[in-house]
Amino acid sequence: MGLYRVVSLIFGWQLAASICYYAVFAATPFFRDEFGLSGAAIGFVVTALTLGYALFLLPLGVVTDRYGERRTLTLGLCGLAVGTVLVAASWSYLSLLFAVFLLGSVYGTAMPGTNKAIFDNTPVDRQNLAVGIKQVGVTAGSGASALVVTGLTGSVVWYVAGRRLTWEVSFLLVGALGAVVAVAFWFLYRPATTSEDASIPEFRTLLSNRPYRALTAAGVCIGTGVFTTTGYTVLYIDESVGATVAYGGLVLAGLQLSGSVGRVVTGWLSDTVPGEPRRAIGMILLVQCLASGLLFGVVAVTEGVLLSTGALLALGFFALGSTGVYYSCMASLIPGITYVDVIVAGLIPATILSLTIFVAVHYVSAPQLDNTSGESLLGDKLPRSEFLSESLKYGIPLAVLIYKLGIQQVTVGTAALWTTAAMLLTGILFPIAHAAAGTNEETPVGALKRTLWETLDGCREGVVVLAPVAIILAAINGVVDILTATGVPTAISLTLLDLSGGVLIVAAILSMIICIILGLGMPTTASYTIVALLVAPTLISQFFLPELASHFFVFYAAILAGLTPPIATCVAVACGIAGADFWRSCVEAIKISAPLFVLPFVFIYHPDIVSAELNMATAQIGILAMLGAVAIIHGINFPFRFDSRAQVLGARVVFFVGGVITMVYPTFLIQAAAVGVLAILYGSQVATGQASLRPAEAEG
Repeated sequence: MGLYRVVSLIFGWQLAASICYYAVFAATPFFRDEFGLSGAAIGFVVTALTLGYALFLLPLGVVTDRYGERRTLTLGLCGLAVGTVLVAASWSYLSLLFAVFLLGSVYGTAMPGTNKAIFDNTPVDRQNLAVGIKQVGVTAGSGASALVVTGLTGSVVWYVAGRRLTWEVSFLLVGALGAVVAVAFWFLYRPATTSEDASIPEFRTLLSNRPYRALTAAGVCIGTGVFTTTGYTVLYIDESVGATVAYGGLVLAGLQLSGSVGRVVTGWLSDTVPGEPRRAIGMILLVQCLASGLLFGVVAVTEGVLLSTGALLALGFFALGSTGVYYSCMASLIPGITYVDVIVAGLIPATILSLTIFVAVHYVSAPQLDNTSGESLLGDKLPRSEFLSESLKYGIPLAVLIYKLGIQQVTVGTAALWTTAAMLLTGILFPIAHAAAGTNEETPVGALKRTLWETLDGCREGVVVLAPVAIILAAINGVVDILTATGVPTAISLTLLDLSGGVLIVAAILSMIICIILGLGMPTTASYTIVALLVAPTLISQFFLPELASHFFVFYAAILAGLTPPIATCVAVACGIAGADFWRSCVEAIKISAPLFVLPFVFIYHPDIVSAELNMATAQIGILAMLGAVAIIHGINFPFRFDSRAQVLGARVVFFVGGVITMVYPTFLIQAAAVGVLAILYGSQVATGQASLRPAEAEG
């Protein structure tokens, strides 16, 4: 079938089904009068309708996958027709609840059936727009049902078996329409594919998908907003605004019309906005949800018929218009690496790096200090109020940064802009608040002047510091473009493969050397940009390493350029601050950071350590890597007290080699054996009283 025929048939089916389903929402004032219901009882009617819909969505989705959407959509629309007739025939509140529950349950064929028809029969680049047009049938059907139910009531009266019918007439007509459309759909629609192997989905797999969980939770909130809007608009217009029920029906129809416009516009935007589809669609959905929440508050405080009508129409555009792009966002869930994945993957390596440096600095500094107690540094306690204030002042910008990068997944520049704005606000407002509260001798005006001057001075310092970095990055951008255009990355990849002879360990060592050389004198961002372009693709394409592991390898290797002579920018800065000798400081820096030169190889032989999931496997690799790093530090920096240099050198070599094996060796049994040997050696030091870092005379 052609695209326009498919979309037209699905739109027609959705229109008829929605007229049947949403007629219940438009008829809530008549249910109230007919059965003497309270507002809470009306709420139970809506709950019964939506509960039936929710309970049968999953089983009817499985049935749709197994038997095809042609059968389920036809039978579903027939069921909707029967349901509307049962609603019209209800003689009590309980029978009404049963009828609307049945009506809602068969409406469960709509979402899986129509979505399957769209995604099976339309091109990928037109699917979001097709979904938006299909979803127009929902709002158009709801609007039409509002006009039919509220418009016919009072103007058309039938008598059946001596019973006077008003609103019931509209339900009978709607049921007849549903039956006619069901027959037409059966004869005109031809499905693309069906599956005989459909089954209940693996919920554990779905729940392990973080974006799916987030969208499911968002769907609950979106559904609440949609059904609250459609279920109570007529009652709100009748009871709170003071207009007639017929006018309420017109408002509901207009609200649904604005929702239709919203669905088409956002569906078109989802197909045309540049960038990664999931992020683009997600941002559109986020804007709609935020605007909907704001407009719900506006509706609640608005008075007057015209203002209330305008607020509801705007609410329809965003709240009811969000469902189409929501389904597109759910359908766009594909595996990918997000900022949160990178953060989770880097937790264990970052922990190893931090603890390793901490232990190494202790090994190096303890023999040099007369007093290693930290009590003197912690003697002055910060007042609790000041501690809380400082935590909020710097914690709020940090929270903004994490939210923008981890949840909204905006670009780094955008996140930095928001974080900077938050830092400016907290840095200026908190001192003013302290001055206004009288916690210091400063006046609010004085605090404002001081913070503004400090802010300007900080901006000047920032420009001075960042100007060289900006120049370097601009130059590197040109270099990267030249390298890409001339095919240098491919040449380096082939050369590296030839030099290594296809041996991974040789290629990894050569790659580390290249990363260190390319990173000499470069800021971290610049050095990573280069090595990610030149080295990481070789590891991925030629040696089939996971993408995250390859990029973490080149990233950590490039960082080591700051410690590696002859440039060693980090050491140079430290020497300038401490007034120390550069070359001696380089030796100490390498002794302290020695395990960090081994850590990148852990990513090569144990790539699970940088997987986006934290589990027992990653914990085991992380613990072994940490133990190996401590063994390397112990071997290089511990003052062994042996009689000969040969014994000292032997002990250092054993601890160093044992640490490297514990960190890198791919077989767990060998790693465990190395840990055992190291434990025995260190235990012998403890047993003989030679485990202290300080000389015996210093201890005495």
